Amino acid sequence: VLALVGGVRRAGHEYNRATRALRNPGSAVKPFVYATALEEGWTQATLVPDRPLEFPDPSQKGGVWRPKNFSGTFLNREITVRYALDLSLNLPAIYTAQAIGVEKVARKLSQAGFAVKYPTLAIAIGGASITPVDLAAAYAAFANGGYRVTPIYVKRVEDAQGQVLYQALPERQRLFDPQVAYQGWDLLKGYVYDLGEKGLAKGARIPGRVVGGKTGTTNEARDLWFAGVTRGLSAVVWVGRDDNKPLRMGGREPSSSVVNPPIWREFVAGALRGRPGGDFPPPAGLVQVGMDLLSGQPSQEGVKVWFPQGKVPVLPLQASPSEGTGLLQEAPPAGVAPTDYPPGSNEEASPTPPPGQ
Repeated sequence: VLALVGGVRRAGHEYNRATRALRNPGSAVKPFVYATALEEGWTQATLVPDRPLEFPDPSQKGGVWRPKNFSGTFLNREITVRYALDLSLNLPAIYTAQAIGVEKVARKLSQAGFAVKYPTLAIAIGGASITPVDLAAAYAAFANGGYRVTPIYVKRVEDAQGQVLYQALPERQRLFDPQVAYQGWDLLKGYVYDLGEKGLAKGARIPGRVVGGKTGTTNEARDLWFAGVTRGLSAVVWVGRDDNKPLRMGGREPSSSVVNPPIWREFVAGALRGRPGGDFPPPAGLVQVGMDLLSGQPSQEGVKVWFPQGKVPVLPLQASPSEGTGLLQEAPPAGVAPTDYPPGSNEEASPTPPPGQ
């Protein structure tokens, strides 16, 4: 741990939120859901539905849980895993957890440092909890080859004569294999860059550096997150209240996509000033190709995506890609154009998992 701020230092108020505050991560959990699916043989081009789902749940009104996207609308079609994360949609993440098995997702989240109280589908959209420092450690796994490394606060203690009294021993466990970890890193980069000025994390971009990350917003904007990684640093920004009251900005609910990325960018840009930038090198066995974000088909004008050898999309394109987005030109699904989402309008509110769910 290179730097940590747990709150404003005041007499009698020394609660360290960075290390002790277990909070719901909102959509910041979704990269781990999709990475778990990558372990099961999925790719970033795998198609997932953005359609209404409902599940029996006696704790909900009417005995049914009907999860929604933040916008309240659905694309009512299948889209790629990559695009589902770019738009931070809830329903594709829930479908993914259901398809691969929510128990697998719960185990993976526990290994990553999340506290999973209820292993239900709600964990796919933030129904677990984690501290900011543990979230930073979890995100580092996407950049370090797939290891979850236990944070170390004190590396060594010496006496006045230089005798070592204490030496920390790094503890790490394998969270993802190197190929899966790098594809997860690729998803995080996509969230920052794929959608250009419509991107929900565009505020985290740092000139001369490659940034990947994910925002998260919980119900009524009680928690705002951005977890980001770049060469040399994994860092998390959490904004919220100790009394868990909803946040307001100008009388309205703020979005993590507006609030957190600029804070993260300012800190990271200063912390790494003068240090090397650039991307992380891919492990052996991955190839990069152009992919249409919406359909998952190969496209020279699409976004550049890393795939395992032997799993590269090969279907022929049937339409021309739209300029600058990597999206095929086609009729908007169900009256909603994929590019109609303005920045900050599509960040989810993630429910706390009810006991009966």
